Amino acid sequence: PGVGKTTCIQKVLAILRRKIPSLLIKGFYTKECREGSQRIGFDLVSLNRAAVAAPRTEILARVGQKKPKLGKYSVNVDNVRNVVARSLSLNRIRSQSKALIIIDEVGKMEILCDGFFPAVEKLLDITQLPSIILGTIPISKKIPQVDALKAREDTLILMMTKSNRDELATVLASVIFEALNSVSETSAKELLSSYIVDVD
Repeated sequence: PGVGKTTCIQKVLAILRRKIPSLLIKGFYTKECREGSQRIGFDLVSLNRAAVAAPRTEILARVGQKKPKLGKYSVNVDNVRNVVARSLSLNRIRSQSKALIIIDEVGKMEILCDGFFPAVEKLLDITQLPSIILGTIPISKKIPQVDALKAREDTLILMMTKSNRDELATVLASVIFEALNSVSETSAKELLSSYIVDVD
């Protein structure tokens, strides 16, 4: 937490939108909601194709007593369900020859929505080059669903740290740009793996 995963995602999106203006970008990212210096919760920001269009923001969690709860936060599972339906639409993604799907993040709050993780798994099952999924996970916590993602052969895990986070957005954007234009799944994986070694 706080290492800069969402900021990295936003930088990657900005770079790729400049490089590939026609690229379909779907999914969502999570951002903190603050009042002054106090964090009062988290919001879900849905992504869409048009860079100039205002993203739709919905409440993920707020400090409160309403269930379901995670720590001091009440989680709005209905909003998670809405974001899944709108931003992780299988039909829309399936119809595109090239897409970038952002899932930030696969975490405990999102998983409280019973339809969230199955939707993520379905996306992983159907997504093939030249489309790519870029997601974030709380890698230090034991969450069965996250462990299942980490065990998949079609996923690559990169550890973000405070020492590599500044260069990571540029590296990821370059790798994703090349992988989106790759004709071979094997060559794309080799490309991604070589970069992961370089930034560890």
